[in-house]
Amino acid sequence: MMWTVLAAIVVFTVTILVLVGLMLAARHVLIPAGSVRVLIEGGRAPDVRGQANDTLLSLLTQGGIYLPAGCGGQGTCGACRVRITQGAGPLLPTEAAHISRVQAQNGWRLACQTKVRRDLAVEIPQEIIGVRRWSGVIRSARNVATFIREITIDLAEGDDLDFQAGGYVQIECPTYRTRFADFDIADEFRSEWERYGLFDLEAVCDQPVSRAYSMANAPHELGVVMLNVRIATPPVGNPDAPPGVVSSYLFSLKPGDPVALTGPFGDFFARETDAEMVFVGGGAGMAPMRAHILDQLERRQTRRRMSFWYGARSLKEAFYVDLFSHLAAEHENFEWHLALSDPAPEDRWDGYVGFIHQVLYTSYLETHPAPEDV
Repeated sequence: MMWTVLAAIVVFTVTILVLVGLMLAARHVLIPAGSVRVLIEGGRAPDVRGQANDTLLSLLTQGGIYLPAGCGGQGTCGACRVRITQGAGPLLPTEAAHISRVQAQNGWRLACQTKVRRDLAVEIPQEIIGVRRWSGVIRSARNVATFIREITIDLAEGDDLDFQAGGYVQIECPTYRTRFADFDIADEFRSEWERYGLFDLEAVCDQPVSRAYSMANAPHELGVVMLNVRIATPPVGNPDAPPGVVSSYLFSLKPGDPVALTGPFGDFFARETDAEMVFVGGGAGMAPMRAHILDQLERRQTRRRMSFWYGARSLKEAFYVDLFSHLAAEHENFEWHLALSDPAPEDRWDGYVGFIHQVLYTSYLETHPAPEDV
């Protein structure tokens, strides 16, 4: 009886050891270890070397090549598309929404979803080669609306970000833990935060991430990066959801705090024509509008006909009002219009009321002789 038990134990142990050995062998074959090389086609940048099984996005970042990835490498924005000329694996389901079959056959992939298991070659656009990482310090951080914060970052001395109006940067967010109660919210906006219980929230970041934010400063405003950041709060129907990781981080920053970013990126640029320009936006969508309008009027000194249509809930939520009123007074080719969707009694508002896209249509585009040319 004892020998039978011992034999069973031996057979069981040997079987387990064999299975473990097979698993390790399979892992070695299917998940290769060691170093890999990423060849940059055309010699536009030095080859990148790193560890196998890392993502192409991560390896390129380690090599100082910064691809746009506004979603932080989650595969949802599709901005990190590159063409792999050698070594492209099969298209993943997470890439199918952003890459067509024809594109996949030509080697297009999302860098954030591509695991580098062997040496490969990739094409990098020339404009990406010029993107770099920047270090800065918070100059100011203030609420310009209840849930929108204007954050101004001073770049290191001598650094000027060469970009086009409408461009964006990616803010690097380190690991952190913060309480909304510690945010410096101006008294005029605190009642809304208290009403929704926002000061009871906490935000946590367990691993570094990045997010894209449009620049509100114009190209001629040198040495700084200005952002308009809206705090991402839990949705009304899901109060247990965590608040936005990067927006919470940015709201926690105070003057003097360091911050890192990469850029510039973007393609939301104005065309060089004489056509009329109509800008429309609301909320934190103000950022690229401010950059474009200042660039056109102050740096380019355009004579194109321009109008800006901005929507806010009430006057308390409208910002840069004095700036645009001044620009309209100084430039006869520019006018701007503010519409409030829910004006407060104390606003004593006699201007446009409604959502800005509807106001723009009924008040201007509906009777415009050639709206298709705008």
